[in-house]
Amino acid sequence: MKANIKKLLETAAQTGVCGTGKRYLDTHEKDVHTLVKVIKGWPEYFYEHSETVIDTIRENLDQQTRDHLEFNNIFIDHQGEAQIDWSDTAVYFMGNSDVTVRMKPFAVLKIYTFNQAKVTIHPAENAFISVEAWNNSAVIIHPEETAQASLYLYDQAQGTGAAKIKRKAYKRDQVFNGRETPPE
Repeated sequence: MKANIKKLLETAAQTGVCGTGKRYLDTHEKDVHTLVKVIKGWPEYFYEHSETVIDTIRENLDQQTRDHLEFNNIFIDHQGEAQIDWSDTAVYFMGNSDVTVRMKPFAVLKIYTFNQAKVTIHPAENAFISVEAWNNSAVIIHPEETAQASLYLYDQAQGTGAAKIKRKAYKRDQVFNGRETPPE
């Protein structure tokens, strides 16, 4: 497991990670905890590279790593249900996932969908949900009177349901492109 995670992080770092990110990875153990922290902390990396990084993830994903990622609400090629039991500001669905999401009442969720993920969300009472759908992903949000949901669509992503839906544009190669951000 550890060798696969190290290879995954090193391969991803070769694709568009700036010097600061490389220094971060050089000073931290390349283990599953670092992988989770990097994924959850930098969704911008996936905005820029989701279509290419998915193959690297798949090549280096064993069952133990998959289980750890799913425990932390990071789902790759997941089929079936996903129960989100706590509020989380970085829930990921990537690859060819086909998922029905259920959550606890009063949950606050930020969900990212990438690649060809198909995600159906059943909000709980009084939930707050914000979804960013990228690439060719598809999102359906079912109604729940007391829940509030926002859905932002990028690329060719599709979305329907009980949410404020807005199509947005994103200009790639602005962040996580391997270049340092100049000081202001």
